[in-house]
Amino acid sequence: QRRVHGAFHMIDFDQLKIENHQFLERIEQKNLELVDLKGTTTRTVQSLNKHMDKLNGLLQEQQHLQKEVQSREDFEKRLVAEMEQVTKDGQTARKKNEALKIQHEAVRVPKVEDYIAQKAEMLELEKAAQNWKRKVEIAAGHVAVMKQQMLSISKKQQTVLANSKPRLS
Repeated sequence: QRRVHGAFHMIDFDQLKIENHQFLERIEQKNLELVDLKGTTTRTVQSLNKHMDKLNGLLQEQQHLQKEVQSREDFEKRLVAEMEQVTKDGQTARKKNEALKIQHEAVRVPKVEDYIAQKAEMLELEKAAQNWKRKVEIAAGHVAVMKQQMLSISKKQQTVLANSKPRLS
C-alpha cells in the first residue's frame, strides 16, 4: 500500500505539476490581461482628465459668455431707454420748432431795402432835427437880444417921458 501510496503520490505530484503549470499559464495570461487593462485604464483616465479639463475650460468660457450676455443685455436696456428719451426730446424739439415756425411766419419783417430806406430817412430826419435845434438856439439868441433892445428902448422912453412931463412944483 505504501508503494501504491508512493506511486499515487508520484502521479499526484505529476498531476499537481501539470495543474500548477496550467495555473501559471493562466496567471501569466491574466497578468497580461491585467497589464492591458491597466494600460486601457490609464488611457481612459488620461482621456477623462483631458475631457474634464476641456469641460472646465468650456464651463469657464460659458460663465464668461453669460456675464458678457448679461452686460450686453444691460447695455441694450440702457440704449433702449436712451433712445426713448432721445425720441421724446426729438418730439419736444419738433413741437418747439413748429411753434417757432408759426411764430416766425406771423412776424412781418420788412425787406432789407425797406430797412435801408427807413434808416436813411431816419438819418435825414435827425439831421433836420439838429438843424432845427440850431435854428431855435439862434432864434432864442435873437429873442434875448431883442428883449435887451426892448428893455433899453423902454428905459429910454421912460426917461424921455419923465423929462417931458411938466413939473408942478
